Amino acid sequence: MDRTKVGKLPTRYSATIAPDQVRETQLDHFVERVVWGSVVPLVAHLVQGAKLTPGELAELKKLIRSEEKRQKQVNEER
Repeated sequence: MDRTKVGKLPTRYSATIAPDQVRETQLDHFVERVVWGSVVPLVAHLVQGAKLTPGELAELKKLIRSEEKRQKQVNEER
């Protein structure tokens, strides 16, 4: 946490870690703790139990396609 004091104004505090970094770390810990590192049961539960909108479903498909392409490129570079 950063602390800034300017004149007589109250001290201003701000986070030194971006919210995205905190979210990623917390999600990693959650996956490790709850589903022992396997995201498949978690994703399956969320997809099957949630009422996904067509837009959300399309976004998930896009993420999967993107990861498949990235992994294919990594494997081809080896």
